[in-house]
Amino acid sequence: MTTDIRTNRPSRRQQWMWLGLIVALVILSYQLSGLVANPVVLADDYVEYWAAGHLNLSGANPYAADQLLPLERLAGRKTEVLLMWNPPWTLALAMPLALFSYPISRLIWLIFSTVVVLFAINWTWTLLGGPAPKRGFASIIAIAFFPTIIVLRMGQIGHILLLGVVGFLYFEHKKQYWLAGAFAALLAIKPHLLFLVCISILFWGIDRRRWGILGGGALVLFSATLTAMMFNPHVITQYLSATVAASPLVWMTPTFGSLLRLLFGPGRTWMQFVPMGIGIFWLGLYWMRYRVDWLWADRISLLLLVSVVTAPFGWPFDQVVLIPAVMQTMIRVFATNCGRIIYGAIISYLAINISAFAIHARVDFQNLSPPLS
Repeated sequence: MTTDIRTNRPSRRQQWMWLGLIVALVILSYQLSGLVANPVVLADDYVEYWAAGHLNLSGANPYAADQLLPLERLAGRKTEVLLMWNPPWTLALAMPLALFSYPISRLIWLIFSTVVVLFAINWTWTLLGGPAPKRGFASIIAIAFFPTIIVLRMGQIGHILLLGVVGFLYFEHKKQYWLAGAFAALLAIKPHLLFLVCISILFWGIDRRRWGILGGGALVLFSATLTAMMFNPHVITQYLSATVAASPLVWMTPTFGSLLRLLFGPGRTWMQFVPMGIGIFWLGLYWMRYRVDWLWADRISLLLLVSVVTAPFGWPFDQVVLIPAVMQTMIRVFATNCGRIIYGAIISYLAINISAFAIHARVDFQNLSPPLS
């Protein structure tokens, strides 16, 4: 007769969970210590969302530089004023965070953003069919992705778009189309960045008659815009006036459109949109080829990559939306024994991280831009 001996040794998944919790606590402790030592230490990009939300709550213009500047100075920003160029429905997310003082609001945003990123990474791995034993390693690779680090460090908003992509994939797979459309609406926070994904969802929804996706997205955008207008009825006209007077799309950001302007003249702002036109043309050909057997889990990575590459405007932290492409590449690497593929994937990953870091740390694209008037 034998006796099963049970131990209390934690499973591998529990070990990764505890490791992630420890890392999160270390990061949180570091940020807390910074707040105690200097309450304005975190006056980074997040200040634009906090200040805009604060202004809209009071019925003021969230897109006016002269009204944003005093609030950003109060938060501790010493350099030029930051404007929130996102559409008015973004304010539905910014306004609740503006109810708190800036240091507390920034800390809440950091915790929320970290949770969203970790959730999106694990959700993506499951949706793409990644092997469970490799989940922890894949999570480390995704977290170490430079755009992931910088989007958290700078308090940017790209991870919300990532959540929109992953949520759309999840609920579309579950055939819960209204919820899929609701998550897809998050892509409208930066519609220029994932414009090919947005167009694909629109075409696919109409072609398959998935009216719930269109309805869910429209409902979320309408509700969010109405929420912003309840406090500031003029917010739409204020946004349109600001973008017409000084559109951020003419900035020299690290995109192929900006490269064309550097080559042929910064004043030729229309060249910013040449790659965008090429991307739309490519999407037409891609759609005609795969329309019949279109599966989102198979198409999303390439759509994300081409959309980001051909976007007219974007920064390295926006590339956090490429995490599904990174994880799908890892799944394929794990499934092969070919050394060239493995080494190629490693070199590509390192090259993307190094180039993104170099661009972020060394190149001042705003000073290359023509003056806005």
